[in-house]
Amino acid sequence: MSLMLQEIAEQPAALAKTIAEERAKVARLGQSLRQREIDLIVLVARGSSDNAALFRRRTCPPACRQSR
Repeated sequence: MSLMLQEIAEQPAALAKTIAEERAKVARLGQSLRQREIDLIVLVARGSSDNAALFRRRTCPPACRQSR
């Protein structure tokens, strides 16, 4: 198996581990953000991170899809 296929096969376990380890931090961040009046979020990315930013922009609720 190539290294790339091996890394792809490891992704579900790595994601599950990350979610389990970071769940409390994400909950605290969400709580903090809900207490603020946020008017704008800017996603900045290059390379493969640009794909993640594009995905988030397309899955964002309609109210946050305003382009500036």
